[in-house]
Amino acid sequence: MLKQNYIFGHDSWGFLEAKGSEGKLPCISTLRNFDFEIERLVCTDDTMLIQKSSNELFLVSRSFGKDLLKIYLPKEEKIMKLASSPENFMILSQSGNCYYIGEHIITVIIPLTDPQNCSEYSCRLIKYFKKNKICIIDISMGQQANYFLSSEGKLYGNGINKNAQLGIGTLKNKQLPAYITDNVSRIFASPNSDSFFYTTITGNKLMAFGYNSQSMLGIDNLKSFKQRTPIEVPHIKANEVRAVVSGKRHSILITREGKTLVSGDKTTNGISDFRTIFSPIPSLENKNIVQVSTSFTKTIVKTKDNKFYGWGFGGYFSPIKSVQTWRVPKPIPIEEIKPFHNINIWCSCRLAVIYHTTDKDPIRNDLLNLYKSSKLCDIEINNVKCHKLFLNLRLQIPMNKIESSLKIFDTDQLKCLCSWVYSDYIENEQTIKDIFKKLNLKYPPQNNLKNDLLKLYKDNESKNFSILIKKRKNKKKEKKKSKIKKNKNKNKNKKMNKTKINQNKTQSKNVDDNENEVGNELIKAHKLILFARSGLFQGLIDFQPKISQIQDYSKKSKSVLKKIVKFLYTGELNFKQNNSNEDTFNELQFSDDYYQFNKYSKFKSELAKIKNKINHEK
Repeated sequence: MLKQNYIFGHDSWGFLEAKGSEGKLPCISTLRNFDFEIERLVCTDDTMLIQKSSNELFLVSRSFGKDLLKIYLPKEEKIMKLASSPENFMILSQSGNCYYIGEHIITVIIPLTDPQNCSEYSCRLIKYFKKNKICIIDISMGQQANYFLSSEGKLYGNGINKNAQLGIGTLKNKQLPAYITDNVSRIFASPNSDSFFYTTITGNKLMAFGYNSQSMLGIDNLKSFKQRTPIEVPHIKANEVRAVVSGKRHSILITREGKTLVSGDKTTNGISDFRTIFSPIPSLENKNIVQVSTSFTKTIVKTKDNKFYGWGFGGYFSPIKSVQTWRVPKPIPIEEIKPFHNINIWCSCRLAVIYHTTDKDPIRNDLLNLYKSSKLCDIEINNVKCHKLFLNLRLQIPMNKIESSLKIFDTDQLKCLCSWVYSDYIENEQTIKDIFKKLNLKYPPQNNLKNDLLKLYKDNESKNFSILIKKRKNKKKEKKKSKIKKNKNKNKNKKMNKTKINQNKTQSKNVDDNENEVGNELIKAHKLILFARSGLFQGLIDFQPKISQIQDYSKKSKSVLKKIVKFLYTGELNFKQNNSNEDTFNELQFSDDYYQFNKYSKFKSELAKIKNKINHEK
């Protein structure tokens, strides 16, 4: 499944695969291919920092030719976030440490061995926070300043401060991180701007400080060119904000509802009209924008259905082959980009990169891996192995008619169809349209994979597998039995009567077990879902493919195990607010390790939501 990456702007450092591609890129072009999937990417105009895995980083630059320069991190560190300014990079690890790759990359990174014979380099640890026992949970980089958010909600910053971008009340530069303010929940800085935004923990406010020459801060005050201290942005609530980015003359805010608001100069804000407060872009109304990135003067946005729009000006901007112009005043569609779920945008000063990352949706990942492995397949059509359950679920074709309905399509068509069935990915839109037309299905598809899996979870009739929860032993009754056995002075007849009574009691409870009230219980599920989504169940089913029942040894209650099974279908942990929330949380802890969920599983983040609700109830 080819997932193409794109680039446009000014490629002075040979990011393209083709030779002689340096210089202006008149339209959108293909980024050079790498032999691995990109997890994260940030870039300056001449260097890219690419994350391959949780601990692997590479630099790409013309200085290294076609080689990738490996950046060395301590083995125990896991990457949490990357950030870049026009000339520098920063890395935040999951342990709260910050690493820095400075202005002149080759001179500041420390070689492990001779640089001429080794491509592995280390980056520098920012010791200030470790020395002062400050745990950093977020980082961001402006044009000339760095920002750090601590776990206590305190904001720190260092760097050049000539445009008040540090918000400390003066214009003095700071070499070491300086305390700016507290009560901070999220931070938004842009590598192409000296304007800064953050949301508050209490008060539900969006705050701003820094450069405001063209009203980029949206504070309706043109007299304040350099806002030296944090000030509230009017008409915007913190809980409405998804992201804020800034360019040289404008700022763009997208809300959680998908609305796009801009403030600043008319040449770059997409509405050709100067704005001193955040105002909507009419041409992007009802587009449901979910991601935005901007350079000095150019902006790209992505919609929820993976369509792209761009606008701005500059000699190197033209995302559309048919539009060769210095300025694009209003958003226009970028139709050359092949859509996919996990596609991201990054803009530097003169360069824009639109790239695919590792698909972190655990459900899509797991189902695609199931399809590619061909395990537990129960149908083969024109050399394509797949599963009737998913074909029936997504295409609404009766089980007994699946083969006859689909054998009219060739191998390539069926592979394209299966990509959509297992992941919602439309590899070739025209092919899918033709298939849907022949199957008398509406296009575009009415339901997505998430909704279909929720429907499957509710369909008890098609569930072909059971998880057995055995009755827990009652220790008090066991002690009573042992006492009876040890008591030699009692009459044998009395002893037998007592054991008969106990047997009658257990028999009556076993009847209740079958009624799923107490004791031994069965939780129904689909074998394919358990196999695809849990490493534990996959191993057990792999060992005995024909089994239809597995005993659960985790000692979890039925209600908690039901939540885990539902999580396998939906990726969410839903529960009612009641006094048993803390018990539920305790039982659910470490379940991701026990059941061996996908590494991108959101189980821990879902648990964190439960913990927050428990604390709120208290």
